[in-house]
Amino acid sequence: MEPIDIIIIAVVAVAVVSIVGIGIWKKVTGKGGGCGCGCQSCPSAGACKGSCDAKDEKEENEETV
Repeated sequence: MEPIDIIIIAVVAVAVVSIVGIGIWKKVTGKGGGCGCGCQSCPSAGACKGSCDAKDEKEENEETV
């Protein structure tokens, strides 16, 4: 096994461990996906605007009036 092979394997291993670690950290701290309205468990939480954005915009519009 060449030294470059070992370096490539080590870099890939560090990347995989980092991705898994960040995912676990986000889950534990509650910082993963969603809009902060408790929709983190929804599989589409990061893909949709959700009702929270509309609610926030409505509140902002009421404050400016």
